[in-house]
Amino acid sequence: MSQLRHILRFLGLAFAVANAGAAELSLANADSEAGRIFARAFLPRDYLGGHAIHAITQGTDGVVYLGCPGAVVAFDGQLWSRLEVPGTVVSLAAGSEGEVFVAADSGFYLLRRQTLGRRVLVPLESPPGLTTVPAGARPSQAYWMRNEFRVALGGRLLAWAGGHWRSIPLPDASTAELYRLPESLIVRVPGRAMFEWADGEPRRLPDDPVLLASRGLHVVRDTAGLLARSDDGRAFRPEGARWREEPSPLVAFFRTMPFRRALRLSNGCDAYILPGDGGVLVPLPNGQVWRIDYKRGMIDSNVNCVFEDAANQLWIGSNYE
Repeated sequence: MSQLRHILRFLGLAFAVANAGAAELSLANADSEAGRIFARAFLPRDYLGGHAIHAITQGTDGVVYLGCPGAVVAFDGQLWSRLEVPGTVVSLAAGSEGEVFVAADSGFYLLRRQTLGRRVLVPLESPPGLTTVPAGARPSQAYWMRNEFRVALGGRLLAWAGGHWRSIPLPDASTAELYRLPESLIVRVPGRAMFEWADGEPRRLPDDPVLLASRGLHVVRDTAGLLARSDDGRAFRPEGARWREEPSPLVAFFRTMPFRRALRLSNGCDAYILPGDGGVLVPLPNGQVWRIDYKRGMIDSNVNCVFEDAANQLWIGSNYE
């Protein structure tokens, strides 16, 4: 319990947990002295959301945004507001001047805040080469990086800044995934190739059958360089023209329940999204784990996204069943 209190204290003693579906949103606060976690529930009529939360981000003004089917929901710490969006919002990214990039299955939009706190949604023109989006294609996770919004869709890397798109086609790709590093993005074309995208054209990384086939992936840069982790917890580092596997204690955690996606937290730990009713798993430095799942009354099943806000609160968006 002391290790649990330590990580909660490091993260600011509060975790916000977002559940959607019949969709409720709860705010979980940790009492570091008693070692307890409390949850405050927000019902659908409170936060105005839909049956799922697919994306979470925070603007420079501290407002937290949730991406739901048909809407972006904003929370300023006291009040909720809802802005209608055609289709389902798949990912969100906040820029440096308060704007929020909205990627939906219906297209791309920019959410701007005007005077008196009013928010408007501005549709963006179609990216070059994507006037028609391939059937079933959905945007990847979007990011604000190097003064532009970046996203992948339909086998292309897309960057939007200053009212213009930049489009980079990926060879033999119908889809691509993006993973954030401090100064670049890792691009994975499942089953085919991996790249690192900093400025200009992406740089091809060595191929590895395990990393390319893994259903989940987590990539970080630590003091030893680039580290990629497959969904079963195995760890790999690039070495020349290949990836070298190194011992990983996390294999014991993910051997029977592979993770889907992960987030590097500000305290250096990683929060892993597990499939189904697995919830979120945070391995601790001492070998123990901290876990949020429906059995502990914190969230419902099918977690879709995890986000750490400026106050070091952890928001978890899920479906409600």
